[in-house]
Amino acid sequence: MEVETLLHTKSKAEVAAAVRAASSNNTEHGLLEQIVDRVLATPKSLSDVDDDESLDWCQWLIAGGSTPEEFSQTVKHYDKATTCGLVWTENFVAYRCRTCGISPYLSLCTDCFQKGNHEGHDFIVFRSTAAMQRAQMLSSELNPNLNNSSSRGSNDPTSSSSTSSTSTPEQSAPPELFSIANGVMPRLFHRLIAYLRLVEARKLARAQQIHKNNMKPKKTPRPKTSPPQPVSLATAAAMMANTAVSPPPKGHKFIKLLQSFSDMGVAMRRVMTSTLTNPPVYKSLCGILNPEYERVGLQIPEHHQTFLEELVYWTVKREFPDDLKCLLLSLRTDTKYNEAFARAFITHYELISQSILKSSDPERLCKHIAAVSVQLFSNEKLAIAMVEQMQLLHLLLRILFDMIRSTAVPISSSSSPSSLLSSSGREEEISLESEVEANDISNNSCNSSAVLKVIDCDNDIIKNNYYWLIKSDLKELLSHGPVATKFFKDGQLLSTWFEFLTLLQGMNVNKFVKKGEPHIERESASYVGAFMAELVISATLMWTLVSHLKDCTTSDITRNFVRLCWKQLNEWYNYVKYPKGTISFHLPLHRYFSTFVRQGLQYQGMSLNDLLPNEDEFTPVVEQVLRLQVAYYGISTRLWARNGPSLVNQAEYYVSSLCCNSMVDADLFLLQVAAVKSPGVSENKFVEMVLREFGMTDVLSIRSLQEDSRPMMMTTQELEPEEQMTMLENCLIFLATLSSVRTNIGICDEDLMALEMSVLLCKSDKLHSELMEMRTERCGSDGQLKNFETVLAEIADFQAPRNMQQGMFTPKPRVWEEIYDPLYTLLRSSNRAEYQCSRDRYQDYVNRSKKMEKSGSSKNLWPPFRIPTSKPSFITDPGRILLSKAFMEVTFVILYHGVNTGILSELTLSLCIYMLELCTFVAERGEDLHSFLTEVKIANKEDGNDDDEMVSGGEDESNSESIVSLLLQLYTKLSESRKSYCLKPENDSSDDEMPSIIVDSRIGDGPIFIAKVLDKLAEKSEECRAYILSQIQRFQGDQQQSSQQELSTEEKEREERRRKAKERTLNWMNENAMKRPQIDAMEEDQDDSVTSESGGQQDGGENLLQQFQDHQCCICFEKLESKPNNPFGLMTHLSPCSILGYQRLRTPEGNGPFLKSIHSETLDEFLKYYVDFSIIQHVPLDPGFGAQLESCGHFIHQACFTGYMNSVKKAPPPSVPSSSDSKPVISFTYKEYTCPVCRQLGNSFLPIILNNLQVKSGSSNNVYTFGDISKLLKKRNNCPLSKAEKTAVDSFIKDMDACAKNNFETDLLKMLKDFVDDSPLVSSFLLTSHLRLALERQLKLSESVSNSSGASSSSSSFPSKKLSYMLPLIAAIKHQYKSLPLGYAKKLAQNWEMVCGKRNSNGKREVPTLLRDVETTLFHFILSVPLENGGVNVFNGVVQAVYNLRVVQVLAAICSQFSERERREISRIFPQSQFKLEQIMSLILRKLEGRPETTVDILNGADENGNHKNADIPETQFIENLVQSLLIPFLRTAAQLKLEIFRDQLQSFPETFSELVTYLQLGERKMSSANNVVTLNDSPKFCVDFLHWRNGENSDPVLEYEGVIGNWCSELIQSFGDSNGELPSVKNHWAAELLKSYLYIYDKPSLIRLPREYDTIFETYRKIKCGNCELVPSTPALCLVCGEVLCLNELCCFDLELKVSEVISHCQKKCGRGTGLFLSVLTSEILIVKEKEACIWGSIFLDSFCEEDLELRRGKPLFLCQERLDILQRNWIAQSFYKANLKWFQHRNFL
Repeated sequence: MEVETLLHTKSKAEVAAAVRAASSNNTEHGLLEQIVDRVLATPKSLSDVDDDESLDWCQWLIAGGSTPEEFSQTVKHYDKATTCGLVWTENFVAYRCRTCGISPYLSLCTDCFQKGNHEGHDFIVFRSTAAMQRAQMLSSELNPNLNNSSSRGSNDPTSSSSTSSTSTPEQSAPPELFSIANGVMPRLFHRLIAYLRLVEARKLARAQQIHKNNMKPKKTPRPKTSPPQPVSLATAAAMMANTAVSPPPKGHKFIKLLQSFSDMGVAMRRVMTSTLTNPPVYKSLCGILNPEYERVGLQIPEHHQTFLEELVYWTVKREFPDDLKCLLLSLRTDTKYNEAFARAFITHYELISQSILKSSDPERLCKHIAAVSVQLFSNEKLAIAMVEQMQLLHLLLRILFDMIRSTAVPISSSSSPSSLLSSSGREEEISLESEVEANDISNNSCNSSAVLKVIDCDNDIIKNNYYWLIKSDLKELLSHGPVATKFFKDGQLLSTWFEFLTLLQGMNVNKFVKKGEPHIERESASYVGAFMAELVISATLMWTLVSHLKDCTTSDITRNFVRLCWKQLNEWYNYVKYPKGTISFHLPLHRYFSTFVRQGLQYQGMSLNDLLPNEDEFTPVVEQVLRLQVAYYGISTRLWARNGPSLVNQAEYYVSSLCCNSMVDADLFLLQVAAVKSPGVSENKFVEMVLREFGMTDVLSIRSLQEDSRPMMMTTQELEPEEQMTMLENCLIFLATLSSVRTNIGICDEDLMALEMSVLLCKSDKLHSELMEMRTERCGSDGQLKNFETVLAEIADFQAPRNMQQGMFTPKPRVWEEIYDPLYTLLRSSNRAEYQCSRDRYQDYVNRSKKMEKSGSSKNLWPPFRIPTSKPSFITDPGRILLSKAFMEVTFVILYHGVNTGILSELTLSLCIYMLELCTFVAERGEDLHSFLTEVKIANKEDGNDDDEMVSGGEDESNSESIVSLLLQLYTKLSESRKSYCLKPENDSSDDEMPSIIVDSRIGDGPIFIAKVLDKLAEKSEECRAYILSQIQRFQGDQQQSSQQELSTEEKEREERRRKAKERTLNWMNENAMKRPQIDAMEEDQDDSVTSESGGQQDGGENLLQQFQDHQCCICFEKLESKPNNPFGLMTHLSPCSILGYQRLRTPEGNGPFLKSIHSETLDEFLKYYVDFSIIQHVPLDPGFGAQLESCGHFIHQACFTGYMNSVKKAPPPSVPSSSDSKPVISFTYKEYTCPVCRQLGNSFLPIILNNLQVKSGSSNNVYTFGDISKLLKKRNNCPLSKAEKTAVDSFIKDMDACAKNNFETDLLKMLKDFVDDSPLVSSFLLTSHLRLALERQLKLSESVSNSSGASSSSSSFPSKKLSYMLPLIAAIKHQYKSLPLGYAKKLAQNWEMVCGKRNSNGKREVPTLLRDVETTLFHFILSVPLENGGVNVFNGVVQAVYNLRVVQVLAAICSQFSERERREISRIFPQSQFKLEQIMSLILRKLEGRPETTVDILNGADENGNHKNADIPETQFIENLVQSLLIPFLRTAAQLKLEIFRDQLQSFPETFSELVTYLQLGERKMSSANNVVTLNDSPKFCVDFLHWRNGENSDPVLEYEGVIGNWCSELIQSFGDSNGELPSVKNHWAAELLKSYLYIYDKPSLIRLPREYDTIFETYRKIKCGNCELVPSTPALCLVCGEVLCLNELCCFDLELKVSEVISHCQKKCGRGTGLFLSVLTSEILIVKEKEACIWGSIFLDSFCEEDLELRRGKPLFLCQERLDILQRNWIAQSFYKANLKWFQHRNFL
């Protein structure tokens, strides 16, 4: 059958089946080729490789008659892989378990990780970046000793993380299954390569055409207009959304098709890999290049032999696109393919390095390349094969060397000093023409005739770290032992490597700017590139190489490496010699030499003679390192300040935790080796060299004591006298550090880690993550993490966080007493401020612990310098330099000045004493301490003797001093009691004389440490003991004579002080006697004021008025007096609030609907049966509606406020605050301002109306009847206001209304459309809404505080009695309410009569009394009735009436839920009951349940299916408890309102039902409330006992409540009697449901429930689709109010019409009305949106150390912090986010 006929008459499945049958029968071999040619050669497929029809044909053909889905499942059935083989891309979520993973590169996908057992393991979860893109590592890298179910023990070297497999080893795929795939696959890869060639050819042709026509891209001239205005984020997002999203690149669908074949499993991958690595197939299909391509210059490397090699080539050319890269990586499960892929990658490695330099985004490209190379070179077996077969080490090193050498410049041109070259290199010989550069890398040797080069740190390659990819691959290779051994043994590689290091030697030279010279004007940031180059390339590979030299078997390698390193270093030094004052922090050759020498000495049993050259060659080279130390100390003490801050930054880098092991520690070890290289000889020379470099040779010589009248104050050309003192301290610090630090000479790893941690903790308390990040590390090595937690537990205590703090670690007491070392702290401190901070904390500890109470004063506490506890095992103790003659001379001079001149600092003296003490420990024999006894005669100038005269003890002692004698004198001088030192007897071990002198204790002042030195001297040598005793006797006579003279002088001074004290006492007593009458008069006045206050306690409003008037205006600072023309008020901020609408219906599951949802449904039903104006007046339209008010509490006059606002409007917009500013970033709009005192945001002015504040409690004996209150309502008694006061009130109420109206729901806008804005109904609705929001928010906030704090007492929820905005707010609303028209007052009086039981005479369909909201009703009456005269009695009367209504309302709701059987039983039993509650319920049942033919049956107890409820009659107590729980919310609101109005002084806020009704004085009998202190009745009270109708003294209570309840029930029945076209059954069912809603109990507003583990959130919500775009968001956000998942910052859900993102739209329309709380799922951050601003609040999820992990950078498991959640919830309920210390920014409708 012809191909065309077959294709047109058969379906794809039939064609594929026919082809498969033909292939299996070995007939029509060309049929498949013809069909494939026909499919892939259509005009559309030739022009578009992603043609959907062609791709679909390929899938059907390979399926061979089955559907593609069926074929895929069949192939996967034969997948025998034990690993998932997943390759992830950017932002993929992965896991890394350090406990299971043998390799540090082991990463697991989520599914594989969850299938394994990682309980208790140290793992992290992270989002991969491009650098982390990698196929998952082999499962054999999981530790087989651990119980990890995800490890299958696969031996496949390229396998990935394990997953389950459904196949068994016995199953294998039949060959006929892939018969068509074997034929189609080569054509598919050929089509892909042909397309890639075509694209490149077109690109070249277009470039040639442009070049031919000399067509350059034209630049559109910028119009000469004003600078463009900044575009908001929302506008930019809208512009981006309007622009068509760029489609995926051509070829993406085709590659995706190939990826789908690879995802079928190992069997299909084997088909693909056999095609990719088959040279004949490639040659037959792609061997000939299209001539047209050759004409445009397209060149394909001739060495390509397979599809794979050319695909790798195009991958490199196209800069590693994700789809092609992932396809090639996913096939690495085949071993042969993996090796072929590695060969192809290495073949194109040079092209890769060129691509990096040419790329427009080299950083991204390097990350993508590293994603491939790290997987290839981390496999040891594959790496060794590539090194041996393809000379991979030589290739990488050559590429790295060429890249870095391209940045190099001659030293003379790259360094600032012009005289860096030695005299041996004549300048005429140094030219670019004489530069010797051989083509072969082996001929690039450094010699004197060539120009020595150093890299230019300003080059882009160095600044942007383009070399890090090659370094990373080189490190990966050298981490394998066999590869490192080959490197060590290859002389050519070593020679190249040392020449490469020479390019880094001496980078970024700095020259000291002397005084008188201009400061550095322009500072370069090139030092960052220099440090990164040495750290990333040199140091990282140094530690990698040295890690393989662990024992004596590799000593020959170390010896040869050190020899070659020294040779290169010596040649460099002979060519380059930096003059004094010129330094570079970069000496990698010195550090390589130091590190490998230490390795040979410590681990390989070698000696210094085996590794070091002779002293004459060694010392000059090391001198450069010493000069660097001198410069560093000078920089740290600000002596190089003229060089600018860049040099300070370099010094900080030098000692930072990241660099110190590789830089300063290596330099110190080299200096320690130089100091002790030749014992007895080199020490003295070394000290002299140190003094010479620090410039202290002349200053610290004994000759200086005789030649200068003001010793140590010489002014030189370079340093001032103060600077000399600083350099003296620096010199001593360096010598002490060199002598005592054991970082590289004997301290064990655990002790070193403890010392390093103590340095960090002593500076300040640290987070666990800070300790991890700031720990010193050897680049690329994680070995120091082994004992991290163990050591941390030994030296630090964990301090649990409070509020928004995080968990901190504080040093234990033993740290201060045993570990804290000020010298090591100085070594690890980038500036002296950090050291001083540690000293201050040490001083605080000593004061708290009272360690110095018995032994001395803690005021003059000396630093606790530590005596080394370990001695070096492989070199001489460097502390022996302190026994040298040169140092003893220095010590003598310092002690002499300390005794005689007093110009030395305490640090200088303490360092000198410490090093003398160190000498006593270092000295092995008594003879070593003879220098302490040697006396020096200090001759005067007039004696004519200019030489220092050395005399022995006992001879001319008049002018002779020794170190011991000076110590004794210094001891007496520093002692507070001026006591002399007393040497203990030889056999006396008691500490009575000096209890603090304990060898192990390092806490003390100067005398204590001097005594330690003298005690140790006496202990070491009998000669020293005898000499000390003789010196003590010598000074006792002189001291006794001087002390007698001092005593006589002191006695005279003491007597004079006594006389003056007596005179002052007499004067003071006379003054008090004269002032006594005035004091008595003041006390009497104070008692009168207290009495008046206590007597007027009933008048809360007047007392509060006085409290307001005691404050001052924050502008004019005048007292707030009552001025009608200039009232005062509070600075306030208004914002919309809907918090109360988010109270959830209490259900067992805790997921009930929101209150606002229930009210919305109820409102819809109300609108069907009742008129709108009645609904507005009696039903809360929106429980969360209103304007929230916040006040900072500062007062201001209205006139001052107006002037302040005018100045704010004229002022320029505020600048964005710094990061340390805690105030919000405010974009000022109309009426917005900041408080002039506290800078809190405000937008309104709340006037304080004095007249409306003057309310009186009245007498408790006066009881207002309901008729009396009705008369008051009709009076319209309103206090007149001045024009200014009325304007202020009207403006404030207008602001509140505008704030609330701007956030109306759609249903409310529709309902209120027919009412004008000034309608009394709308105004009353708005006023009551504002009052409801303020009161209920105050109650909910107090409940939240009480619950979160766990307080059990009711006082914890008691509202604050301090001055607040509540009473002024109530006064303003009350005045505005009374200003409503008179007709509205009459209507309100009618409503009062209906509440009191009168029938509704109005024929309109008004809301029945029993269906009215009681709180709204209460607010209407309280705001309307005058309280100026009746006071609390009128208030209690109103509350009593509404309470009656609420009780009957609740009982009616309960009755409506009874079944027909229950109602019959209640009607039979309850009328005869002795309980009043049951009698009233029986009455309600009788009134509501009428005959069906005459009345409507309201009590429809059946459910929707007609099923009746349980017939069991509830007990009376159960009903009572239910009723009380339903009454408490209303009673709490009434009590809160009463407390705010009358400001009663209660001991605690009433909480229980009994307390509330007692405080509100409900019921017929009077409540006991003497002095307003609530007294409770212990007997039980029923809710109906507090019903009282107040219709007069002679009225019958029974007849009253029967009549009132009957009227209410009749009114309710009448409202449903007229069906108006509705079926009675429908109305009856709705009536029962509506009454049922009054039985609902709502929980306080709260955020959604969150799981304890953040991992649950992470795995759940990152996969949920957005409800708007129905896609899985790449950055999901979880609304913490409603639980909806949103797209955080994506354009898919961006509203183009409103130009607003989904998150902003959600919080504006659905949740919060402008205030939203969102959890960013991928970062754990809480995002707060507040109107126009937004901020990052922090996180409510903390790790096991109570730390945040924003952005999930550390990836530690996070857990919910309940304390933080409570704080967030309280801030949300209070809407007080502006008061928090947050950094706000303008969101502009887009985040």
